[in-house]
Amino acid sequence: MPIQSQTLRMMSLLFLLVAVGVSAGVAQPCVAPIGVRNLAKYGKVSQSSSYSATSHPQLAIDGNKDSIYSQGSCAHTKKDNKPWWRLEMDTSESIGAISITNRKDCCQERLKGALITVGDSPNHDNPVCAEITDVTPNTITVCCNGMTGRFVTVIKPSSDYMTLCEVQVFRYIKQESLPREEEEIKPESYE
Repeated sequence: MPIQSQTLRMMSLLFLLVAVGVSAGVAQPCVAPIGVRNLAKYGKVSQSSSYSATSHPQLAIDGNKDSIYSQGSCAHTKKDNKPWWRLEMDTSESIGAISITNRKDCCQERLKGALITVGDSPNHDNPVCAEITDVTPNTITVCCNGMTGRFVTVIKPSSDYMTLCEVQVFRYIKQESLPREEEEIKPESYE
C-alpha cells in the first residue's frame, strides 16, 4: 500500500474518531478554528453577580487571555447559588466551538462541573453543549457541533464562585469531505 494511501486512511480514521466524540453532554476536546470570527466579541454579556467593581462580565470578552485575576482581565461572580455568565448575540448562530480561558493563579477547580448551554431562551433552560469535566488545560475548548442559538451560557449548578478570563465562541464550519481512498492525492509540482 503506498505511503500516501496509508496516511490518508489514518487521517480518515482520526477524523471519524474526532467526529464521533466521547459521549453526549461531556466536554469533547476540539480545536478552535483558525481564521474564524470570534462571535463573542460582538455580543452583550451579563452574569449572576460581580465579585467586585473590577470583575464585570465584559472582561470575559475583552480579547485579553491573561488568566491572573489580579491583572484585571477576568469576569468573576460572588459566591452565588448557581452562578452564571451569559452571552447574547444579535441573531441565532450555529455554534461550532467554544473556548474558555480559566483562572490560572488559583481556584481552577471552581469551573469543574460547569455546564455550557446554547439556545434561544434567555433563561437557563437551553440544551447543554458540554459539561466541563477537566480543568487541567488553562484554555478549555469544547465542540458544539452546530447547535444553534442566540445565547451561550456558562452555569455552575451548585453554590460557588465562577471566574472566566476569556470566552470565545466560533461559528460552526462544516468539514469538507475527505478524499475517498481510491482518490490519490498528488503533490503540486514546482517547476
